Amino acid sequence: ISGIGHFCSFILLGASLCFVMPVESTSHILTKIVFFAGGAEIMQLHVDERTPQLIDFFLDVSGGILGIMLFTLLFLKKNTNMSHL
Repeated sequence: ISGIGHFCSFILLGASLCFVMPVESTSHILTKIVFFAGGAEIMQLHVDERTPQLIDFFLDVSGGILGIMLFTLLFLKKNTNMSHL
């Protein structure tokens, strides 16, 4: 369940960052996701009964990438449909 939570929350983060920062390039948004994922794992060093795990970092980044891709696909599809009007 923890891995699924990491993945899904970063899907939402990736899509949300694309939505609130539409002028940012994809590489800038991806960089932010990498820093958020790394920061989340580093913070776990200071929480009792939690340990940072490399697999969680990769799940976070993978989820963020999927969120960016989904937002981009949906946004481009929406703009493509509107351009025919």
